Amino acid sequence: RVKRAAAFLGLALAAALASAARAQEAPPVSLSAELGFAGEVRSGHPMPLHLRLERRNTVLRPGDPEVRTGELELRVTGANGYVDVETVPGIALAPDASRRLDRIVPYGASVRVAFRAGGRELAFVEATPNSSVVDRDRLAVTLSGRSAWLGFLQDTTLGKTAPEDADGSVVALATLQKGRLHVAAAALDALPAHPAGWGGVDLVLIGDLGDARPAGARAEALMGWLRA
Repeated sequence: RVKRAAAFLGLALAAALASAARAQEAPPVSLSAELGFAGEVRSGHPMPLHLRLERRNTVLRPGDPEVRTGELELRVTGANGYVDVETVPGIALAPDASRRLDRIVPYGASVRVAFRAGGRELAFVEATPNSSVVDRDRLAVTLSGRSAWLGFLQDTTLGKTAPEDADGSVVALATLQKGRLHVAAAALDALPAHPAGWGGVDLVLIGDLGDARPAGARAEALMGWLRA
């Protein structure tokens, strides 16, 4: 009996060690997704999708690949049940590196994104909008290093002039149709990279950005929307 118990414990320990070794084969990979602007989208308009893939706190063992290369699968299920699948191959992640991707998806769609490498799914995320801004309401996106001062605008009744803020500036909303104003704070590095991503936005409120500025395709998309 003692020998049999010892053998059983040995097998259990070996299985546990093998399982731990398999868990350590792939470095930590995290995947995040955001639809719209802080989850706010305009009813009936295409939704901007921002993806961020990160490989963090990586400790390489002898024989581990320094660069983890895999593919990203983007599965978009429309409100009508139609499923569109896009595969992005050749996603290379060095230790403590990140990748960003931007897409435009139909309104009402649900999104599932997965990162696969070495025949295994290392990370996945599902995304749905937090809320939809209906047609009679308006969506304002704030670009500011300190967006708290814009909090008083949330749920403002349109058709009136907003009160003065602490800095003495006034935001005039009298030209907009009556309804409610929804305010969403947006990070500069998560802005839409295509003008279509701005299609459901009525106002862009720019506060104190300091030295930060939208760059590259994100800046071009914003300027393209402003010129349209």
